[in-house]
Amino acid sequence: MLVGNPSRFAVEINVQTTEHRPWIFGTFYFWINSIRFGDPEDTVALNGCINWAIGFLNVPPDLTNEKLYNFPLLTIWSIFIEENVDAIYQEIDYEISDYFMEESKFLMTHIGMSSFESSGDEFILIKNDKGLERLIYKSENTPMGEIILRRNEFEEVLEQLVINNVELGQIDYLR
Repeated sequence: MLVGNPSRFAVEINVQTTEHRPWIFGTFYFWINSIRFGDPEDTVALNGCINWAIGFLNVPPDLTNEKLYNFPLLTIWSIFIEENVDAIYQEIDYEISDYFMEESKFLMTHIGMSSFESSGDEFILIKNDKGLERLIYKSENTPMGEIILRRNEFEEVLEQLVINNVELGQIDYLR
């Protein structure tokens, strides 16, 4: 099942097995700029992915940061992925607290659980004051890139994923 527009941002899930109910296993992909991210060999608990999406929608993190949104692509990547904070402090006028680095609220990789780990997929989502969403991506096989999504486009895709897979989200995967 695919929700969203793969040429912009979409999520695809494919159920592979239901024999271990209540767990439902399958593949989980992000599509960004017509590029598929996620490991086709990795099977994830789709219940967990849906519940991450539900949590993101129910208690959305504050991803609005105008200054960070306007940083060059490589600077943002260096802050969040390479955690090269010391070098960056000297280049930009921006204070990054230890809590900010630990929180990692701008990183979206966790939504797909292990699906993105083996292929080195990373995603950063930052909003500006107008609500535009800057989605930055990279993997081992894909060069770093970005797309500007319209206001709440990322959330709308997650919402459609949840609506179309309500039965998966009803499983309490923490028990």
